[in-house]
Amino acid sequence: MLRVAKTVITNLILFIFISNFTTPIVNAVGSTSTVELTIPNTKLVVNGYATANGLVSVTESNSVIMSGVADSLGYFSLSSILSSGIHNISIKYTDLNGRISRTIDKSISLQPQQNNILSVILPPTIERSTPARTVSGSTVQIRGYTVPSSVVKLVLDYGSNSITTSSSSSGFYEFLLDSSNLIISNHTFYTNVTVGSQVGENSQSLYIEVLQSINQSSPDIIISSDVPPPILIFPSDGASIDGDFVRISGDATPYSQIIIYENGIEISSVLTDEFGHWLYDYEAHSTPVTLSFSACINEKCSVLSNTITLNFSKFKNSCQLTFDLDKYRFWNITSGQTLSLNVLLTSGDGTLNVDWGDSSTEKFDHDSVRPKSINKNYTNPGYYSGSIAFTQANCTIRKNFSVVVVSVASNGNVLWKILLILILIIIFTDLFERRRKIKSLNSEK
Repeated sequence: MLRVAKTVITNLILFIFISNFTTPIVNAVGSTSTVELTIPNTKLVVNGYATANGLVSVTESNSVIMSGVADSLGYFSLSSILSSGIHNISIKYTDLNGRISRTIDKSISLQPQQNNILSVILPPTIERSTPARTVSGSTVQIRGYTVPSSVVKLVLDYGSNSITTSSSSSGFYEFLLDSSNLIISNHTFYTNVTVGSQVGENSQSLYIEVLQSINQSSPDIIISSDVPPPILIFPSDGASIDGDFVRISGDATPYSQIIIYENGIEISSVLTDEFGHWLYDYEAHSTPVTLSFSACINEKCSVLSNTITLNFSKFKNSCQLTFDLDKYRFWNITSGQTLSLNVLLTSGDGTLNVDWGDSSTEKFDHDSVRPKSINKNYTNPGYYSGSIAFTQANCTIRKNFSVVVVSVASNGNVLWKILLILILIIIFTDLFERRRKIKSLNSEK
């Protein structure tokens, strides 16, 4: 009996021991756990500086791979997940006036599974706001956008000369170059910007030709500081217009002619009154648009005014017509002289309605012959604000032109004065010669 009890106790102890040590082993063999392995993406990060609120785009093989808007300081940072290896990309931006910077091409080898960073200071946008051919002594106006509140350098003739200025808080910069300081020749120029201690990429190169004097092949406009630029009263820069029409107003020198530029292209001209006030009715055919203005008196014109960018809630998108004159401003037209409005280009046939500004109007059927000249003789001297409208189907585009007519008599008076001076010279020369002969005869006696 005792032996049986001992055996039972021994077996019980063995069972308890085996149970405590074998159960975890069985559970360990049957259990599973998930191991996560994260592989980083291959990413390209392009950052740097453009201009305030400039739209930056990065392309590869003509396809946009990333884009974004720079902040108020001109800083931008864009990224995209790409494959590892060599990538050839192009970077550019569009400024507040819609002008596009020079494209910067970069080649970069992307290392796999990491962030690859490319930093760049993009070049300023640049435009020559005065004629490419200018008379010595004229002002050359160069402007554009770049990194706000930075040092901008204008480099002439590939480094032979340079001047600097500062960009505004919006990134706008401007140079007014006195061409009398340049030799009579062709000159090339570009700009760049310095951010901190780093000099950015160069802008595209433009040129000017400085001429000795006006001749038949020279421009009829001299940009001069003698004529102040127009002052815009309404609307303000960045205004949003409800509709497709706005009446623009401003002040300038009395009886001056105002040239209107749309996105840098001359589109019309109007006159100021005796107080210097002027008005221009603008119809939008796209949005947004950038407008600038110049004031002219005879052969001299001011530099461009500050530009304004306008946004329209709608525009005449059905009127995508082409209609251009070769000239919108006429001055020193003598009474009776034939003035020709030359229509350079239209998109097909239509009708032309001309208001000459002297209470007379004319209508013409405009065929496909280009260019077409429409002639007018102003009989009375004065200042005339005219308009010409091209209509095709239900679409009309109107352009304004201005004319300054002078009196023939005033030119005749000048001729008479010259003739009188010549007659007096002849008379005095004859008298002098007679006195000399008399004096000579007396001396011989």
